[in-house]
Amino acid sequence: MPIKLLLADDETLFRQSLRVLLETGTTSKVVAEASNGQEAVIVAREAKPDLALLDVDMPKMDGTKAAKLISINIIRESHPQLGALTLLIIYAIKLQLF
Repeated sequence: MPIKLLLADDETLFRQSLRVLLETGTTSKVVAEASNGQEAVIVAREAKPDLALLDVDMPKMDGTKAAKLISINIIRESHPQLGALTLLIIYAIKLQLF
Protein backbone atom coordinates (compact mmCIF):
# COMPACT_ATOMS: atom_id res chain seq x y z
CA MET A 1 0.00 0.00 0.00
CA PRO A 2 1.53 3.35 -0.99
CA ILE A 3 2.29 6.10 1.50
CA LYS A 4 -0.30 8.90 1.15
CA LEU A 5 1.40 12.29 0.82
CA LEU A 6 0.29 15.89 1.16
CA LEU A 7 2.47 18.47 -0.63
CA ALA A 8 2.29 22.14 0.31
CA ASP A 9 4.40 24.81 -1.36
CA ASP A 10 3.53 28.24 -2.73
CA GLU A 11 5.76 27.63 -5.78
CA THR A 12 3.50 25.71 -8.18
CA LEU A 13 6.27 24.50 -10.48
CA PHE A 14 8.31 23.16 -7.54
CA ARG A 15 5.27 21.42 -6.07
CA GLN A 16 4.37 19.80 -9.40
CA SER A 17 7.97 18.69 -9.99
CA LEU A 18 8.18 17.19 -6.52
CA ARG A 19 4.94 15.31 -7.16
CA VAL A 20 6.35 13.76 -10.34
CA LEU A 21 9.53 12.69 -8.51
CA LEU A 22 7.67 11.22 -5.55
CA GLU A 23 5.14 9.33 -7.65
CA THR A 24 7.77 7.84 -9.97
CA GLY A 25 8.13 4.87 -7.63
CA THR A 26 5.29 2.77 -6.32
CA THR A 27 5.88 3.52 -2.64
CA SER A 28 4.08 6.88 -2.48
CA LYS A 29 1.02 8.66 -3.85
CA VAL A 30 0.23 12.36 -3.56
CA VAL A 31 -3.35 12.56 -2.29
CA ALA A 32 -3.51 16.35 -1.82
CA GLU A 33 -1.72 19.57 -2.73
CA ALA A 34 -1.88 23.05 -1.25
CA SER A 35 -0.39 26.44 -2.10
CA ASN A 36 -0.26 27.76 1.48
CA GLY A 37 -0.35 26.52 5.05
CA GLN A 38 -3.99 27.35 5.67
CA GLU A 39 -5.05 25.39 2.60
CA ALA A 40 -2.81 22.48 3.68
CA VAL A 41 -4.68 22.16 6.98
CA ILE A 42 -8.03 22.18 5.17
CA VAL A 43 -7.12 19.59 2.51
CA ALA A 44 -5.40 17.37 5.09
CA ARG A 45 -8.73 16.93 6.91
CA GLU A 46 -10.25 15.41 3.78
CA ALA A 47 -7.23 13.52 2.37
CA LYS A 48 -5.92 12.12 5.70
CA PRO A 49 -2.28 11.83 4.55
CA ASP A 50 0.29 9.56 6.16
CA LEU A 51 2.95 12.23 5.63
CA ALA A 52 2.84 15.97 4.94
CA LEU A 53 5.70 17.68 3.11
CA LEU A 54 5.38 21.40 3.83
CA ASP A 55 7.34 24.46 2.76
CA VAL A 56 8.38 26.48 5.81
CA ASP A 57 7.91 29.89 4.17
CA MET A 58 4.36 30.10 2.75
CA PRO A 59 1.69 32.82 2.75
CA LYS A 60 -1.36 32.83 5.06
CA MET A 61 0.21 30.27 7.44
CA ASP A 62 3.78 29.02 7.60
CA GLY A 63 4.68 25.35 7.31
CA THR A 64 5.61 24.87 10.96
CA LYS A 65 2.24 26.11 12.23
CA ALA A 66 0.44 24.06 9.57
CA ALA A 67 2.45 20.98 10.61
CA LYS A 68 1.38 21.45 14.22
CA LEU A 69 -2.30 21.76 13.29
CA ILE A 70 -2.16 18.82 10.88
CA SER A 71 -0.42 16.72 13.52
CA ILE A 72 -2.95 17.56 16.22
CA ASN A 73 -6.11 17.47 14.12
CA ILE A 74 -5.54 14.90 11.43
CA ILE A 75 -2.59 12.57 11.75
CA ARG A 76 -3.27 11.68 15.39
CA GLU A 77 -6.87 10.79 14.48
CA SER A 78 -5.83 8.67 11.49
CA HIS A 79 -2.78 7.08 13.12
CA PRO A 80 -3.19 7.12 16.93
CA GLN A 81 -0.40 4.55 17.27
CA LEU A 82 2.14 7.20 16.23
CA GLY A 83 1.45 9.48 19.18
CA ALA A 84 3.25 12.42 17.58
CA LEU A 85 4.38 13.76 14.26
CA THR A 86 8.07 13.75 13.51
CA LEU A 87 8.96 17.08 11.97
CA LEU A 88 11.94 17.46 9.68
CA ILE A 89 12.63 20.99 8.52
CA ILE A 90 14.78 21.51 5.46
CA TYR A 91 15.26 25.16 4.74
CA ALA A 92 16.89 26.63 1.66
CA ILE A 93 17.58 30.31 1.16
CA LYS A 94 16.69 31.74 -2.22
CA LEU A 95 19.47 33.86 -3.65
CA GLN A 96 18.51 36.56 -6.07
CA LEU A 97 21.52 37.43 -8.14
CA PHE A 98 21.18 40.11 -10.77
